[in-house]
Amino acid sequence: MLMASLMALIFMGGRFLKQSPSRRAAEHRAPASNAGTAGRTEENTTRGDSATSRPAAEPSSAPDGSASSDAGAAGRSGAFYLSEEGRLYFVLEGEVLDATSGQPIEDFTVEATLVRSLAYGGPKTVQIERTDEPQGRFQIEGMGLGEWRVTGRAEGYAPSTQTVTLDAVDANPFLVIPLSGGTEVSGQVVDPQGRPVEGARVGLEPCFATKPPRSCRLVVTATDGRFLLVGAPAEEAFAVRAEHPRYGEAVRRDLRRAEGETEHVLLELSGILKVYGRVMRGVKLEPVADAQVRVRDPELETKTKADGTYQLFMPATAHPDVRVVRFNRGGSLVEFTTHPKGRSAEPIRWVEAETHVAELEKNFELESENTRLYGTVTDESGTPLSDVRLSVANSRGWKKGGREHETFPVETRTDAVGRYQIEHIQSHAGYEVRARVSEGNWVELGYVNVREESEVEANFQLGSGAIRGTFVHAETGKPFRMAARDCDGLGAERLGPGAFFIGPKCHDDGRFEFEKVPPGKYRLQDRAPWMNPPQEVSAVEVEVGASQIVDGVQLRVRGEEADTWKLRVTDERSRVLSGPVLRYQKDRTLYTSSLQVGPDGIASFSLSRAHPLAYIDHTGHESQPLDLAGRDPSLVIEVQLRRAP
Repeated sequence: MLMASLMALIFMGGRFLKQSPSRRAAEHRAPASNAGTAGRTEENTTRGDSATSRPAAEPSSAPDGSASSDAGAAGRSGAFYLSEEGRLYFVLEGEVLDATSGQPIEDFTVEATLVRSLAYGGPKTVQIERTDEPQGRFQIEGMGLGEWRVTGRAEGYAPSTQTVTLDAVDANPFLVIPLSGGTEVSGQVVDPQGRPVEGARVGLEPCFATKPPRSCRLVVTATDGRFLLVGAPAEEAFAVRAEHPRYGEAVRRDLRRAEGETEHVLLELSGILKVYGRVMRGVKLEPVADAQVRVRDPELETKTKADGTYQLFMPATAHPDVRVVRFNRGGSLVEFTTHPKGRSAEPIRWVEAETHVAELEKNFELESENTRLYGTVTDESGTPLSDVRLSVANSRGWKKGGREHETFPVETRTDAVGRYQIEHIQSHAGYEVRARVSEGNWVELGYVNVREESEVEANFQLGSGAIRGTFVHAETGKPFRMAARDCDGLGAERLGPGAFFIGPKCHDDGRFEFEKVPPGKYRLQDRAPWMNPPQEVSAVEVEVGASQIVDGVQLRVRGEEADTWKLRVTDERSRVLSGPVLRYQKDRTLYTSSLQVGPDGIASFSLSRAHPLAYIDHTGHESQPLDLAGRDPSLVIEVQLRRAP
């Protein structure tokens, strides 16, 4: 039926289709007696073939995705064939009414968004705005075949959305959009330390878009941080947003209330964080000018001044990943990131300033040593792999002290014969190397120790073999439970030129396994003995063939076993904090680990019994000591953190 009608349109050469008999616009208005039903913000469905007709007149211009220039004039709605573009389009007429009184609304916005297309070409979104329109009429041109979501908005009213399906060529659609007062949102806006914020802008989230609907209304908080927002949607989910130039932003989503009800919310602003520091180079730490400094989330970037300094401002919603982008001598792009001394949670300081509430210092030291890491990357058969993307990250601490922040390169690529090189990295450290071939997933190649300031060769090879076994007590031979942090220090060192380590996967019952192992001879041992691990592992040598799985290996361990602990970290208002950091110390060395919080708000970690005292850190909060001595590992530990002064 539809195809036959389309062929008829083409045969007519673009002439306007004959419409069905017209009716008066007043017949489409929602009567005042039905205001209780019409006032709800519901998504109704109107089909083009069941819509009533409108009086006919020639359209003033060809559709271009914008609205008709005269909504009040009697114009034609219905289906048109545009011969020069070879497609069918519709003109939708309608009116916007007050759902309670049934009277037209004079100042409104109507937007149509394509949900499901039944034809190629045409605009995806069309929008009109009407000011001082006594009849509340509108006319939208350029709507193609398909299903459209039409939303009406006006100041002081809740948005109303309906779905219109345009799929019949004899349709003459007319849409009535009733708007009601919706629901109200009242509440308070506070800063990251819980103090009321004056002058924050509050509104529905779409009103903060780059091009918000004209009818959007934002309110400003009073001296006590309180606000009242009217016209939020009823019976459907909506989001409320607050912004302040110094105190940042906050969003509450999935709010829902019935018509006439009030939602009460507390919006805690993130605060604006100032990240600053210097980029320096060489042993003498000379300033680097015009160095690109960037943050990945949110996407920000700047360049250093002549003295090597920089500063960035961002919402303090997460811990920023700040990097310096450089090109090494081989022409490969290298990014440098920074961690604080001890690799613990970085010291964010709360300050009183006009532009921000917190500060974080991040300094970069580039090319401060003459250490060079180089080698080749091959597949399992030994064939060199070109243009492989390599990710290199520090993974096993820093023996050499004296620098507040350490730096290391993050990415490079292999050349045409599979070679790579990274210059001026820090020595006395362990590095994890991963590879990404073509557009595949990241694959862990292994680890390499850079013990001294020199040239270090590490030749990596992709493999498919495996080494599996268990940790056992050196004295009793029974399974030994190894904490994840301690097990991470174990490595399978490939013997021979260009040696490297492969890291293990450890299980709570004392089992371990090394995956994707290339053929060769390996020594299983601690890969960073200078880090003073809490257990002593006796080394064992194993030989692996191509795609071979070596099972039943036993590693004898001396030291304290680990327990698995569970904890819930909350703030002073008993809200669960995501991303807490576990910190403990052993022989003047700090160990830290980010904890993953589950849907129930509980995080778990394994810790050796040799470390009964630990600390819980979180950005912007005071550290809390965690004494594990005498505790039952089966019980959840409740930890409450206070805001940093």
